[in-house]
Amino acid sequence: MTGVREVAAVGGAVDPRQARFDVPAPNRPGRSLGVRLFPLGRTDTDAPLAVDEEGRL
Repeated sequence: MTGVREVAAVGGAVDPRQARFDVPAPNRPGRSLGVRLFPLGRTDTDAPLAVDEEGRL
């Protein structure tokens, strides 16, 4: 698993409505990773939380 880093958020909210305005942001890393990302919520540090087509966060 080259280039994969495992991290854990302390808390967050799984609510796509909270991440709906972050749509352009997940598209940039998604393109570089070669996957489509979908907004899922926000972490406790107010960072966007996204899920890819494989179900990875």
